[in-house]
Amino acid sequence: MVARNKEQERTRRQLEYVEAVLSRVEAIPPGRVCTYGLLAEAINEAAAESWGGPRQVGRVMALYGGPVPWWRVVHADGTPPHCHDGTALACYREEGTPLRASGKVDMRRALWVPGAADGVRNQPGGLPCHPGFLPPAMGSSPWGAADYHATLVNRATGPGDVGGV
Repeated sequence: MVARNKEQERTRRQLEYVEAVLSRVEAIPPGRVCTYGLLAEAINEAAAESWGGPRQVGRVMALYGGPVPWWRVVHADGTPPHCHDGTALACYREEGTPLRASGKVDMRRALWVPGAADGVRNQPGGLPCHPGFLPPAMGSSPWGAADYHATLVNRATGPGDVGGV
């Protein structure tokens, strides 16, 4: 009986996690993207516990992501999902998602950062501003939003990549 209850609890928590991932993906506006890692972080913050990281978000998307706008979830460097035979690029073009010449998403202009419990907090112009990445006077992290944004942009551009489209 105890084993059955533990299994039921585990199944319930897995379903809650799947729902949390899919609902966050549905909230990403057209023409914007979010990373697997930022989704995982927002879900963990909202749950006040660690449910998983980017790989777990990717697993949920692989198994259950068909009905939601899956193309709006990208790798931290702007690489689209490696599935659906390049369909993501057609979706990006249709939605007007900023792209780089390399075919990656222009993270500087397209990144959407989910808030922990109350939707999204983004500065005008598409620059991300998340409470966990604000200076101590404005949030809980020692890093400033500009430092975080620069890190994402550096990951997205990489050595020798001189700009986007």
